[in-house]
Amino acid sequence: MQPRAGHIFTVAPPPRPHIVRLGVLHNHETRSLDLRRPHFGVARPRRHGHGHGRHRPASPGTRRLDHYHGLHPPLLSRDRTRIRHRDRDSRWARLDLESIAGDFAPLAEHHVVIFYDQRGTGRSTLPTDTTRLGADQQVADLDAVRRHFGLARVTLIAHSYGPLLAATYALAHPDAVRRMVFFGPVPPRRGDFWTRFGKVMASRLDSTQQARMADANRRLGDSSADARQACRDLWAIAMRPRLAEPDRTLPLIRSDLCASDPAGIRYGLTVTNRVVMATYGNWDLRARLRGLTVPVLVVHGEQDAIPMDLVEEWTTSLPHGQLLRVPGAAHFTYAEQPQLVWPAVERFLGSP
Repeated sequence: MQPRAGHIFTVAPPPRPHIVRLGVLHNHETRSLDLRRPHFGVARPRRHGHGHGRHRPASPGTRRLDHYHGLHPPLLSRDRTRIRHRDRDSRWARLDLESIAGDFAPLAEHHVVIFYDQRGTGRSTLPTDTTRLGADQQVADLDAVRRHFGLARVTLIAHSYGPLLAATYALAHPDAVRRMVFFGPVPPRRGDFWTRFGKVMASRLDSTQQARMADANRRLGDSSADARQACRDLWAIAMRPRLAEPDRTLPLIRSDLCASDPAGIRYGLTVTNRVVMATYGNWDLRARLRGLTVPVLVVHGEQDAIPMDLVEEWTTSLPHGQLLRVPGAAHFTYAEQPQLVWPAVERFLGSP
């Protein structure tokens, strides 16, 4: 048996730290982010193989964190918002967590990974009062997850929008974060990011594809329409400009981006994305990042629509930041070039 690893909140174990995972994808049509996919996770060593199919049982080294009423004490944030989680013995279910968890099975080879649905997404609380959505609440929720599991320090692993949340959390709670890994991050400042990102995305879609995405977005806003089917129709197109070689790599994506509760899908895409990103305003973390001593690995595809020069500002601002440029990859480096990405991540997680 290998030594127990630290917890990973993928935003996703002690001789080693815990990891939390955070993952989100951009919604180009609304110029915001799909917050249904942020996840935090923790990793533990395991010996058994893992499956990559959608809706398969969780691997022995993976914890799927949801909440079912009555099964165990609910995880509540300080404002009593319910945060959905599942204990370590549960099986995979069709939740928002699956929109990213399936592709992080390699992480569970050596770590215990904890995932959760952020507020306003999946099966966590979908607030009718949108003032209960926002960056401050997301940070408080992440800390509630950490404290719920009695974790002193965690490793945050974040994708897309997730690094913005992870960095904001680390700035607020630096003693609670051991290290962080950012996959395809939005930049540490807004600047002209949305304009440049939007131009690249638009250039990768023809008029027919754009019309199909617009129709899917329209149906997501229609309460009488099938939210899950609209989500699938949206991402059938929206994934392509986010991959360097979509015909080759789209079948390699093991997560199900539309497996969650339909209400959470609709609310996350039409409300949470817009409201949460608005609370960041014209964000610029660079000055504050210079005082953050947490080691950070930034993994970015050379063909990602998020400009590399803006992403580099993470590593030029962080005292202990390092950048891994991934050739032949765009926004999903861990699925497009796993043979390059996961060994580098493991070396980083195992470093002193």
